[in-house]
This record gives sequence, structure tokens and C-alpha cells, in this order.
Amino acid sequence: MFRIVLEPALEMLQLRAHSKQSALSALQHGLSKIFSVAIPGSIAVSISACAPQQVGSADIQRLERKLNDVRSFQAEQTAELSALQEEVRSMTGRLEQLEFRTTRTATIAMPANTTSRVESDRPAPTPVLPVPGAVTSQTPPPIVPLDPLEADEELAPHLDVQIARLFQDGLYFVRRGQYRQALPLFDQLGATAGGKEGHLQSLFWKAVCFDGMGNNREALAAYNSLIQNYPGSSRARVSLLRLASVFVRLGDTNTARLTLQKLIAEAPGTDEATSAQKKLQDL
Repeated sequence: MFRIVLEPALEMLQLRAHSKQSALSALQHGLSKIFSVAIPGSIAVSISACAPQQVGSADIQRLERKLNDVRSFQAEQTAELSALQEEVRSMTGRLEQLEFRTTRTATIAMPANTTSRVESDRPAPTPVLPVPGAVTSQTPPPIVPLDPLEADEELAPHLDVQIARLFQDGLYFVRRGQYRQALPLFDQLGATAGGKEGHLQSLFWKAVCFDGMGNNREALAAYNSLIQNYPGSSRARVSLLRLASVFVRLGDTNTARLTLQKLIAEAPGTDEATSAQKKLQDL
């Protein structure tokens, strides 16, 4: 998804950089023919090559002024080319970094019997957990999506006993903004539940936890992993909407705008597309 969003901008920068390079090459070639000198990257012209008997002092001064103008122009073009090349390198590095993080997070989120490095870094869940079906009237933090939370709280008791307990416990902590306690539970849910539905629920709520903790890097990776693995699902639409919010928080309004436009194009008429349209108007 990141490649789809960022590649057009990257190609445009590369095209502009190539155009600048071609213009500089043409300029240097033209000067070489005019003054019959080599131009290895800066213009070096020997006026002394012109015989005083053939060229007057006024002509020489006029030629020197034109040469200075050309030098200034070339310096400006070279500076612009360097800036474009740096921007291309920066965006390429950013794209590769995002893809690497996405791949790594997808690997962590897949059901497995081994303990990942990320899991080992997290604190163990609080041993005293809520009783399944406990009162959930507490208002969750604003960053927690209320509709998915209430829907899953209603769904959880109807699942297998072990899965239901993990799911309810994780949602209990999310509602109270205790994201660090919830994360290991959703990891266990993904490994225990198996199947697409269990993996989807685990991945979505882990992304929300990272989002709530202000861990933008992991939130981006988790939302993007869900979008890639479960395209067209309602949680993928919610994830696109929340992905745009993370980009806004990072100050990347251009990518946020592209993400919202993608959501509107892929899911017209949905509640998420309506919310995306409102967010676009605010950017």
C-alpha cells in the first residue's frame, strides 16, 4: 500500500531530476562548442585565447559578462539538481524503511508457537484479569474506535472459552487505555484463535494499542499489514481511516490525503468514506 501511495511522487521527483541533469549536460556541451574548452562540471574559459588584434576590449568585456551570467545560471541549476536528488534519495529510503517495517510486523502478527523478540520485550500481562462479561460502561479514550470496540465486546462471549477470555481481557484493558497490558493478550489471541478472523481481530487491536501508546512506527506497520492481508473488510476501511490520522500526526499531510482518497475510491458510500471526505476537507 505504501508503494502504491508513494511511488507516483517518487517517479515525478526522479523525472524532474533527470530533466535537470539533461539540461545541464546540454548547457555544458553548448558552452564547449562555443568557447572550445572542456567543462568538467564548472565553466573555465580562457579569454586570452582570443587574439587582441581580432577582438576589441569591449567585445571581451561583453563576453566576460555573458560568461558570468552563464556561470550563475549553471550554479543555480546544479543546486536545484542536488536538492532534487537528495529528495529522491530521502523518499526512496523512506519507502524502503516503511516496507521493511511492514514485513517485520506482519511476521510478528502471524500465528506461531515461538515467542517473538517483540513479545519478549513487552511486560507480562497483569495476573489479575477481569471476569468475562464484566461491566464495560467506562468511556474509552478518544483514540479508541468505539463502534468496533462495542461490536467485539458483544461478540467475544460467544467464542470458544479460551479465545473468549483472551479477547475479553484484551478489550477490557483497551477500554481503560491500558494498552501495554492489552498487547500480549492480543498476541496470544492471534496465536490461539488461528484462522483469518482471529488474526484479523488480533492485528486490528494491536494496531489500536500502538496508536494509543503514540508508537507511530508500529501503528503504521500494523494498520498497513491488516489492509494488505484483508482488503475490502470493514476493519481494513477503518484501518485506512486511522492510517491517515497517523500520517497527519507525523506531519505528512500529502500521504494522509492520498490515503483518504484511496479509501473514498475503494469504498464509496460507506461510513468510513464519508468520514474520509470530512477529513479531506480539514487538511
